[in-house]
Amino acid sequence: MYLPMKIIPENEADRLREVEEMDLIGKPREMELFELAEIASAICDTPISLVTIIDEDQQWFAARKGLEHEGTSREDSFCQHTLNHPDEVLVVPDTWQDDRFRENIQVTEAPHIRFYAGAPLKTDRGNVLGTLCVIARKPRAFAGNHRVALKGLANKAMQFLKTRRSVREEASIRYPETKVLRKLFDQVPNVLYTFEMNEAGEMYLSFCSKGIEEFHPDLTPELLMADAQTIFSKIHADDLPRVLESIAFSFENQTEWREEYRRVQPDDSVRHVLAVSRPEPKGEDMIWYGSLQLIDEYKVT
Repeated sequence: MYLPMKIIPENEADRLREVEEMDLIGKPREMELFELAEIASAICDTPISLVTIIDEDQQWFAARKGLEHEGTSREDSFCQHTLNHPDEVLVVPDTWQDDRFRENIQVTEAPHIRFYAGAPLKTDRGNVLGTLCVIARKPRAFAGNHRVALKGLANKAMQFLKTRRSVREEASIRYPETKVLRKLFDQVPNVLYTFEMNEAGEMYLSFCSKGIEEFHPDLTPELLMADAQTIFSKIHADDLPRVLESIAFSFENQTEWREEYRRVQPDDSVRHVLAVSRPEPKGEDMIWYGSLQLIDEYKVT
């Protein structure tokens, strides 16, 4: 019988510190990582490719091609098997023939993994943050040149992550007030946010204060910044079409977005919310700077 198991390397404490320092989990995904995943799939001819980050309990997909979900539990992840082998590409030609994986839930259920290859994302301190991996639903061989290419792409991913961290650290040194402002924003009883959308209608929150947890007890800033669509599932079904239409109108006309909607609570009660924000062009996209306010006391029942 398959029993999920967490693999814990000797350097786990330091590894988790580096995962935290990278500040990736729950943040808007980086296009550069998506592009590397796409290239990996194209080179290795696989329908699925991922850039994974492994924290204490989960495997989070920092980029993904061919899968819709955000990640998996750490215990069920293939990529955790690279944590003790930072210089090796893990290749599983056929999961049905491998005792480590044949009963894994990722094999017996969707996405029904039969082939896996993962190159570790190794830091300068020798820690493995996760992998750049490719996956197929049929067993297959993995040529030596594919192994070299996958490892090279993983190195490119690490170069990007190191540069990203350096830029963020430089910004925090030069502009320490940003950390202070974040702490102040989190004390505001209302919700402050920045919301972005492109012409294709893809949306994400690049900032959200902790006040969202009062408005939506089952949401957190991290969850919303990982998937902005989540908030729309909390809006009353009768109000949702109007809300989406008003966002589209604000995008097209660059006008203030002001909308009231009902939020359905976990206990099926209803709260009234006022959203107000002003848009600014950001290239071909649009970014709104705004706030949410509970207005129950102003509604006549």
